[in-house]
Order: sequence, then structure tokens, then C-alpha cells
Amino acid sequence: MRAHTPRRARVLFAVLFASSALLGGGPVRAATPACESWGAQPPNAGAEENVLNAVTATSACNAWAVGFSRSDQVQRTLVERWNGTAWKVQSSPNSGAQNNLFNGIAATSKSDAWAVGSHGDRTLIERWNGTAWSIVPSPSPGSDGSSLYEVDASSAGNAWAVGFQVSGTTLHTLALRWNGSVWKTEPTPNVGTSPSLLDVSVVSPNDAWAVGSYTSGAELRTLVEHWNGSTWKIQASPPVGSPATFLNGVTAISSSNVWAVGSFQDGSTDRTLAMHWNGTSWKVVPTPNVGAGDDGLVEVAGTSATSVRAVGYRTGTSAFRTLVLRWNGTAWKVQSSPNVGSGDNVLLSVAASSGQDAWAVGYHAASENRTLAIHCC
Repeated sequence: MRAHTPRRARVLFAVLFASSALLGGGPVRAATPACESWGAQPPNAGAEENVLNAVTATSACNAWAVGFSRSDQVQRTLVERWNGTAWKVQSSPNSGAQNNLFNGIAATSKSDAWAVGSHGDRTLIERWNGTAWSIVPSPSPGSDGSSLYEVDASSAGNAWAVGFQVSGTTLHTLALRWNGSVWKTEPTPNVGTSPSLLDVSVVSPNDAWAVGSYTSGAELRTLVEHWNGSTWKIQASPPVGSPATFLNGVTAISSSNVWAVGSFQDGSTDRTLAMHWNGTSWKVVPTPNVGAGDDGLVEVAGTSATSVRAVGYRTGTSAFRTLVLRWNGTAWKVQSSPNVGSGDNVLLSVAASSGQDAWAVGYHAASENRTLAIHCC
């Protein structure tokens, strides 16, 4: 029996709750078009655990994936680049001898990219300048720890990174903004207990969305916040399951077309969850599940009103398997997706450079977790 349901490393709360029953979208069979493995899998750094937590793409020939590799039981930053032919490990610095890892990445061009995560109990931000990755100073406001889960940018001079900060035993949301010169903390509202922001999507300097979760009593609830150019404000999002509903990923295609994905729990089984912002309100949109076991969505990426992909995991016969859903403008459909070996295969991130070209990354389990990447076209 599995000890826990897989989530992206950035999701803190899922392990506190047992899983769910069905709401919207019953069991279905996989449908075309398909995703496929793309040559050899991305290389691993060393023989210990390697995981890719996030991916971004600016074109069919330029994509980045980040996460961590483990060496002598210590996590070190892992950066890989797709050059149109193969994935190759890129040199990336680490801060100190403690754990260093990346949870998120964003790129605006071939010569400009950001990667975020943590070193020890402090935030970690690095930038690609077209030649090398280097550490950029970043605030860590929590007296007892801060971490960043994701980053997004609308231009080289406008980027947001989100996560959490801890002071004593209290967890609070955290948002940092890049103004073209430095990273600065921007106030974010908190609700309930243990709120955290898990993903961010930027439309413009005056329009950004962040999603996550917070606890209310014994339940986990969705958290949605919007940046209007001057302040972050909490937006109402519909409750779905009990004891838990949580959002892991968000993509803003425009000011009036935003998707957020995650899972909900009603008993003992995870079910996929997608919510849509139409410019006025958030509404749940039915999503398919594959079989009766745990299914969950971890990340979402869209390029148009008729091309959005969400990725995560589903329960196979004896292990978790990859799950890819695609929105065609009318409904969410399952895309066939490959798996490596017979162990767990979990997708943690997705990025699209166009409606016809997307990457999804995560890990597959062997003697140690190993990098996983699939191409969707």
C-alpha cells in the first residue's frame, strides 16, 4: 500500500488529509491525440534521486526544466535545457552545503529565464542571462523559514514569485516582485490558517493570478488571489470536496480566461479538479477521471481558448501513472500519455510554446526516482 498520494513537492498540505469520492466527470478511456516520449529521457545527475519539478518553453527548440538531484543525501539544484534535439544538464550554482532545490521556472526569451525554490530554509532565485545561471538576492521574510514554489514573468522587467513564509508556528502567504532591478516583498492577504501560494501566472504588470490552499478548521480549502496593479486581493472560489479541496496550478491566457487545477477529496479517493475564470467569477468545470483510484492535477498551461493542457497522476494497476487532460474549447478530454517502467510515473508540470507543442515533466520510480519528460503534440 502506498504511504501517500503524489503531489508536486511544493504542495505542503495534502499529506494532512485522507482522500475522496466523485464529483463531475466519471471514469473514461484515454482519447487521442497522444503525448509521446521524445527520444531518450532527460539525463540524471548521479545515481541518486533526480526529480523535475517544473518546465517552461519559449519555442519548439527552447525549453527549460528544473528540480533537484540528490548527492550523498543532500539535494542540489538541477537544470536541464531542450535545444530542439536533446535534453542536456546545465551548470547551476548552489548556496551553501544544505539542501538546494528548484520548484519553479519561467522564461521570456532564449536569454532570459528565472528559477526559484529554496536553500535550507531561505528563498532561492537564480537567473539565466543567455550564458550562465547565477544567484540573485531575494528576500526571505519569515523569521523561521521561507520558500518559493513558482515564478512567472510577462517581460524581462516584470516577474512574480510566490510561496510561503513561517514565523514561529504560523504559516503565511509570500509574494516577491521583480521590478527590473531587485526582488521585493509585496503584501499578500491571508485567510484561515496555514495559507500558502503554490503557483502564479502573469498577464501584465497590472494583472496576475496566484493560487494555493489554506486550512479552515479540519478542512483544506482553495485560495485564489489576484494582483490588480496595486494590491493582491482574495477572490471567491467555489468549495467542492470535503475534507479537502486544493489548487496546485494556474494559467492566465488573458484577463478573462484563466484556468486553475488541483484535486478534491470526499472520503478516500482523489478526483481531478478544474476551475475557470471568465472575467467575472470562478466556476468548476467537469473533468474526467481514469478509473476508480486516485486521480489528481498538478499543473496547467494554455496558449488559447481552445488549447489548454493539465497534467498530474492517475492510479494504475500497481502504481501511479501519468495523466494528461486537454481542453478543446468545449470539454476536457484525456490524452494518451506514456510511462517508463512499471513503477510510479507522475507529471508535476506542463508548458506549451504553442497549441501543437508542449512538454510535461516529473519523475518515474526505479531504484531511485528518475527524471521524466514527455512531449505532447
